[in-house]
Amino acid sequence: MFTTDGTSVKKVYSIPSRLTTVRKALFILPFVSIVEEKMESMERFADDLNFIVEGYYGHHGTLYPAVPPGNQLMIATIEKASAIINNLLFHNRIGELGLIVRIKHFANI
Repeated sequence: MFTTDGTSVKKVYSIPSRLTTVRKALFILPFVSIVEEKMESMERFADDLNFIVEGYYGHHGTLYPAVPPGNQLMIATIEKASAIINNLLFHNRIGELGLIVRIKHFANI
């Protein structure tokens, strides 16, 4: 079974379980519209599993002075994901990032 962007449901359900053991996860998607859609679908898990879902695209998302601390699922476009990783490296906090998922191909549905 797949979501509308071609992501396997198994992958989607594994993300919240990883966030209970790590502090941050980065989900990288190629288009702003898919980032917005994925944010809406993942927010259902956020309250129950005690993590924040934040979108990073265009002018959305807090990067400066630093990425906020805490359990967080960051859903970003490719450009913003690069900025997130650079920010975490600059502040010596890259160890907080425990999971990166990059979707580059989409199924024709």
